Amino acid sequence: MAWEGKDWRKLVNPPKSLKDLVERNKPLIDYAKKRGIKVKASLNMLLYATEDHIEGFAREMANAGLTMLH
Repeated sequence: MAWEGKDWRKLVNPPKSLKDLVERNKPLIDYAKKRGIKVKASLNMLLYATEDHIEGFAREMANAGLTMLH
């Protein structure tokens, strides 16, 4: 990306919603679980997260197959 002289701002497509986040990570979770790898996720900036967001994140990621939440 940047080290190749490309504008990384145009190449990075971060999720804009919880639904986008789960959809982006579901294939990675499935891939890891098929290989016997435990999957964990971290909730960054926890200080700024609402209780509803934390509960929603934990629920949706668990539904997607997440093994651990940090």
